Amino acid sequence: MKRYSIPFITLIACVSLAGCGSSNSINANIETTETVTSADTDIFTERDLKQTADTENSTAITVEDGKDIDITTEGIYVISGTGAEVTISVNAPDTAKVQLVLDGVDITNTSEPVISVTSADKCFITLTDSKSSLSVTGEYTTDGKAVIYSKDDLTFNGTGTLDISSAYGGGIDGKDDVKLTGGTYNITASGKGIEANDRMAVCGGTIAITAGEGIEATYVRIDDGSITISASDDGINASSKSEKYTPTVEFNGGYTRITIGQGDTDAVDSNGSVIINGGTVDITSTVSSFDYDSTAELNGGTLIINGTEVNEIPQPMMGGRGGMGGIPQGEHPDGGRMPHGGMPQMQ
Repeated sequence: MKRYSIPFITLIACVSLAGCGSSNSINANIETTETVTSADTDIFTERDLKQTADTENSTAITVEDGKDIDITTEGIYVISGTGAEVTISVNAPDTAKVQLVLDGVDITNTSEPVISVTSADKCFITLTDSKSSLSVTGEYTTDGKAVIYSKDDLTFNGTGTLDISSAYGGGIDGKDDVKLTGGTYNITASGKGIEANDRMAVCGGTIAITAGEGIEATYVRIDDGSITISASDDGINASSKSEKYTPTVEFNGGYTRITIGQGDTDAVDSNGSVIINGGTVDITSTVSSFDYDSTAELNGGTLIINGTEVNEIPQPMMGGRGGMGGIPQGEHPDGGRMPHGGMPQMQ
């Protein structure tokens, strides 16, 4: 299999924010410093929130069958074309910020991740106003068992659509933070749709997940955006994966709908706390809606369980499995259900 490396490019970018933050400028040179100015100053940076890439000094890459792409330096790389058995590998210095701009790219692999980030300070995956598709059709032969695998921070943003398909593993697997601020993502996976070892944070965009488990991280935070999950196991699971955070699921805005199938499942499962401050959370469950070991707070927004709006988060059942909130198992009353063809307006 042929490989080629991408040379170093010095970049200066003017950045204007969209989505969850305000407008400002930053210097995106090799010593890029990401100044935080959004309302969510503890999580999202200016560059996280910018939905378009400055491609004036970028490197253009056209995908070819059987030719892996090795990125070893900081820069902005615009990737397009169709290919099979191609892995985009990022192995840059631990201070490097690498931005992969997916511009109508279509890659299918048999047994390896399509994007694999081994080393970087952060990797941005930005969608142009186009549709891209990344898929792995067979069983993984690498340590990374997801279509997009990263050992460092990942941020997803942009204005286009990305389809991710994993027949025998996960969709997105990040060993640090995974953040999503814009774009449309359709994820189908036999394993976990999105997994983050530390934080999974969403403040914009549209996510549709069909998977064994929808989202898993130590700390899950949803501030805005639209999330629909259809899972056979937990819909959203805050598990003790990292010592950096207390396991927590926090809904602060946007729209989230979770559907889980028959089995030993929970729509929301947390080893710590579940906090809902706003937005709409719509859960359809044949078994459990919530499972939490610490506290649960419904401070605002709308919570719908099996089609009925409720005013508190259900208590977990004995044995730790989340309760149905007094709604009989398998019943789906019409009260509070979304009208067909539309979603509740984001709050």
